[in-house]
Formats: sequence, C-alpha cells, structure tokens
Amino acid sequence: MSGAVMNYDFGPKRHWRRWVWNRIAERVDNPSSSTVCYLPGQYDFDREIAQKKGFSANNLIAFERDGETTTALRQRRVLTVSADVIDAIHSLSERKRVDVVYLDFCSGLHTDLLLDVGRWCWSPHLVRTVFALNLLRGRDAESNELRQLFRDDCPSFAATWSGILGHKHRALSFASGLALNIAVTTMWSESGTPPDDSDATVDVILKMAGNIFRDMAPSFNSYRSAACQTFDSLVFRNPLAACDACTQAAIDAQMAHYKSQKSKTHLNARRPKVADAGRAVAAVLAHRTRRLNALG
Repeated sequence: MSGAVMNYDFGPKRHWRRWVWNRIAERVDNPSSSTVCYLPGQYDFDREIAQKKGFSANNLIAFERDGETTTALRQRRVLTVSADVIDAIHSLSERKRVDVVYLDFCSGLHTDLLLDVGRWCWSPHLVRTVFALNLLRGRDAESNELRQLFRDDCPSFAATWSGILGHKHRALSFASGLALNIAVTTMWSESGTPPDDSDATVDVILKMAGNIFRDMAPSFNSYRSAACQTFDSLVFRNPLAACDACTQAAIDAQMAHYKSQKSKTHLNARRPKVADAGRAVAAVLAHRTRRLNALG
C-alpha cells in the first residue's frame, strides 16, 4: 500500500504526531518563520498540528509522489512538490535554508538514507536544520550489520539509550550511525586522509561520536500501527549547529567539499531525478513567493 493512502488517523498515531511536533517546536528558534519540508499523505494530518504550534501554512512545503494525492493537496492550496522527497531535498539544500525536515516513512533503516542525511548535515543551508524521522521496524535486512555493531560492541554514547529502547530500535541505530558517520568525516577532513583502524584512532572517533550524539539532542519514540507494525522515530537537530564536537576548520573544509563535484559522486546515478526534482522545487518556491507577495 502507498504511504499516501495508508490509515494515519488512529489513536497511537495521533498521539505520536503531537509528540513529534512538540519536539520539533522545542528545537527551532522561531516556528512562524521556519521552512518545513514534510510528507503529507492523502489527508495532511500534520498541517493542522504544525499550525497550532506556530508554523506558517506558507512555510509548510509538502513532497508527494502520488499524482492524485498531489492534485488533491494543491486544490486545498497546499504547497506541494511533485517529486521524491530525498531527491528534492538534495536539490533544495543547494539553494534555500530549510529549518525542518520531517520524514514519516513507510520503510525501514536503509544505508542510502543514512548517507543522504549524513551528507545533508554538511550543507550550509541545512546546518541548523531539525530532522524528524519515522522508520518501520523490520523488512530492512540491510540494517542488520549496523545494528549488530551496536549490539555486540555498543559505543558508550548509545549505551544508555539502548538500555531503554533496545537494540532493535531503528531510530537509535540511525542516530548512532549518523554520529559515527560525522565523526569519521570530521577526522578525515582534519587530516586529509582516511582514518586508520588502530585502537587509538577508534577511541578518538568513538569519543567524538559521543559528543556529536549529545549535540544532536535526540528524542526517541515508538508506536504500533493500525496494521500491527512497529515504527521507531527520532527528532534531532543537526549537531554541527552546536559546533562543539567538530572543529570549525573541519566544518569549513567539509562544507567546501560538499559544494564540490566530488561530494556528489554517490548521487551520479540519480542526478537526472535530482535535476527533475529541482525544477519541481523551483516552481513551488516561485508560487510561494507570489503568494507571499500577494499577502503584502
């Protein structure tokens, strides 16, 4: 079943939705001026809650691949980009500051998602972004290796949370993996060479990852869906905004690398889709500007 037409209107989901927007609102500086990218679904239940938390309707940008759902949303005056959200944010991150990225998925923890969000963290336009993720537990065998890493040799920075949430929690594994990703990238940027696997280097990376995990200020949750599936969720801020765990020199170097063509090699196969998504994003942003100008 498409995520656009799944049943999202039941008790645990409504409670979870309020939890997500409370955690997002706690982490943004000014909801009324914050630009939000999100997945609306057919009925766009998040919009009403977001507006009650102070977010402006004209700053809520929806991303939808289903054509009929896109048409219905636009008829309700929802600013809707007809494109895959991952491709669209890759494009959007190169042109406009985004304050919130809210991804309520129907899929599990996949390596590509970890790499995509890890890359976004280094974008100058996303450095202060708050991220919210919702991931299906199960049907994601490729996450087994990552979760095994934390189950067998759980770094101290995730130990407390794993004791509370358990090692099956997809969002905890995602947060831990992202912290390690940023730590390794930082060390690589500082030294100019890939870090080795010596005990001393690993200790430094794990300590750095612990600081990054703390700077993410993560909040975790889980719920059971109407189809009796477990979803694990996470709200966190881009840890680079705190600039405690990573030196400014590393951040500057990696952001310069982000803007170079080398940083986009893993996206080469998707570049045409990213380009198409970019045109869809540009059209919606232009429509948003006309709407704001009309309001005076």
